[in-house]
Amino acid sequence: MNQPDSLELVETPLTCQELRRRWIKAFCPTLSQSLKSADYKPVLWVVFSSGRTPCLHGEEARRAFDRQQKGKLLAFYEYDGDEENALMMADASRLQSGALLDENDVYLMDEGAAWTYVSTHEDGYGPYFCRAQPSSEAQPRA
Repeated sequence: MNQPDSLELVETPLTCQELRRRWIKAFCPTLSQSLKSADYKPVLWVVFSSGRTPCLHGEEARRAFDRQQKGKLLAFYEYDGDEENALMMADASRLQSGALLDENDVYLMDEGAAWTYVSTHEDGYGPYFCRAQPSSEAQPRA
């Protein structure tokens, strides 16, 4: 299978701040409001490493990402400025986790925010693969 040997991203009209908000809403909706603010500076993937949001990690995450059907991907890097444009890969159908080994603190998600793959800068942490979490507002009340 012919796969891209690198993550080939182009800018989108979305800002990184807008995409981060979408990411937080989809993958960690139960975080407190203080953690959802634009001023929250610890790495976002701490929701996975701390166990606050269920996910796959390590080799399981790589396999899940490689098996995942992919189309258009949206992306941002943890330390991009809020006003910088978010990024996208128009056709990620052949993208495999091996192409992301040298990527640090990159957050990928499909256009519909159904899943995310996060490659971290820390040895021993990540990568992480997570399906969108149901928001607390959508949960039926007992």
